[in-house]
Amino acid sequence: MPDVPDQPVGRRVEHVMQRDREFHHAQAGPEMPAGGGHRADRLVAQFVGQLAQLLRRQVLQVARYFNRIQHFASSLRDEWRFSSGILGTS
Repeated sequence: MPDVPDQPVGRRVEHVMQRDREFHHAQAGPEMPAGGGHRADRLVAQFVGQLAQLLRRQVLQVARYFNRIQHFASSLRDEWRFSSGILGTS
């Protein structure tokens, strides 16, 4: 790091060896096919996404059901008010 000044360390390094900065028998490329390791992650993500869609649909269906009940109750209430003369007819 160019901005950090060198500071002496109180310990010493033993058995220093000069290396060529290479690994023994290094080979380029992965040893396993790409994409195989992510299969479980993909299944979990797909399951969570489908679960969220299912919950969203269920919430909308329940809300629609309660809206129908509310509309039906409102129409019954209005009909009762009209038939009992509460709304007043002129």
